[in-house]
Amino acid sequence: MWLAKPSPAAFALPSEILREIPKFFLPDDLGYDLLGTLRRTFIAFSLSLPIGIILGVVTIKSRWINRELYFFIDFIRSIPATALIPLFLVLFGTGDISKIAVGVLSGGLVVTVSVIVGYQSLSENRKIISIFIGARTAASLCLILVVVGEMFIGSVDGLGKIIMDRRYSDDVPTLYAAIVMTGLVGYTINMIFVFIESKIKLLI
Repeated sequence: MWLAKPSPAAFALPSEILREIPKFFLPDDLGYDLLGTLRRTFIAFSLSLPIGIILGVVTIKSRWINRELYFFIDFIRSIPATALIPLFLVLFGTGDISKIAVGVLSGGLVVTVSVIVGYQSLSENRKIISIFIGARTAASLCLILVVVGEMFIGSVDGLGKIIMDRRYSDDVPTLYAAIVMTGLVGYTINMIFVFIESKIKLLI
């Protein structure tokens, strides 16, 4: 099979990409888009964490619905969250709620499973670490799904909007800079959780 030759217009020099990155830290430029993604991600994670913990505890304590509820949670978790975007679009429209809701669903289910798995451990330390790992995974998922939502549901701002808009323009450096910024945000979130986890391990 012959591969299509990529267009030179699809590439940007590293120097061009690096020149665009500082604009994401300027409030009057692309900084508004970065803040939009961070705000939605923070809200999605802030909701998914307590929802996941409560649902996990209910599943554990309510023995008469334990098996049925866990099966339902595991089934929903197995569905790719991106496949549910059209459903959320119909239910909540094109506003922020739909983008945040996708992150809450996926992140909340991950936290729920981590609570259930942690409860099954005999070690109290393992229970705490299990929940924390679930929270770290949920934070990453919230970012991913918020960005995907910004791309495919539509948004007035956000890194996903920049990626989607710039792919049809000649502003290729900004496109790649937005992708790099998404990676940097994800990496920073992960490093924050790694730091907190190391402190928790010292305490327990």
